[in-house]
Amino acid sequence: MASFPRNCLRIRLRNCLRHFTLLAIALCWSGCSSAPPPPAEIPEPEPEEPEAVPEPEPEPAPIVEAGRVELSAAFLVGGSMPTAERDQITAQVTRAIKAAAPSFRLCYGQLAAQGKTPTGEITFELLIKPGGGIERLQRVSGSITNKKFVACTLRVIEELELPKPSTIYAIEAPLYFYPE
Repeated sequence: MASFPRNCLRIRLRNCLRHFTLLAIALCWSGCSSAPPPPAEIPEPEPEEPEAVPEPEPEPAPIVEAGRVELSAAFLVGGSMPTAERDQITAQVTRAIKAAAPSFRLCYGQLAAQGKTPTGEITFELLIKPGGGIERLQRVSGSITNKKFVACTLRVIEELELPKPSTIYAIEAPLYFYPE
């Protein structure tokens, strides 16, 4: 094989061209072709198996109304107002609580969904400010002590549309709950 000069700059241009020409001829004789190589075979991709999609978990059953709720007729009322106004406010609060029975039953439905269907009561105290709004609302006693159920029941009472007394109005009343 022809040797390539170490330093083409020192040799005349003509000698460099001659060496390059001889080198190109030698490469062609040794099997170098000017045609591009045949394309490499690309293997066909194997069909992908679809990923197993996990089945969705079943949605929890919707909470439905359950049980029965009653407001006791025996409750304590207080407030320094004329008797007629106190009776009127008491009637309005009683109507609002009774109208909220479906919401109380939804609270009971949450217990029923957990397999619990207690029979019992929650006695609450409600103080209504003069002009409306809740001054205080709390559970004061009762045989049902499930914290989530009591909290749900008190939230229902908080959302009631309450009357607007001229002075502070207090009521302590038990709500009785029963399975259906």
